[in-house]
Amino acid sequence: MAYQIAADLNDNENHNILNAIAKELNKVENPSENIAKARDNLTKVLKGQLKDDAYFRFFTTNNQTDPAIMLHLKVKFGCYCDI
Repeated sequence: MAYQIAADLNDNENHNILNAIAKELNKVENPSENIAKARDNLTKVLKGQLKDDAYFRFFTTNNQTDPAIMLHLKVKFGCYCDI
């Protein structure tokens, strides 16, 4: 349930609030291994890293781009389209 709340906060709140929450989570001294792992996962959800990783994995596995076409476009347009 905490992960769902963190995901909802990530979708609806600004970054200052999310960073303040993450900072408060890290104030726990000498947490057990399980608590430290859960805290790290919760911080990833709050900062959107988990969602970004999932999007990246989805886009890379479902990439249907023809490399020859991309090379032709890169040569044709040069560095105008560099990301």
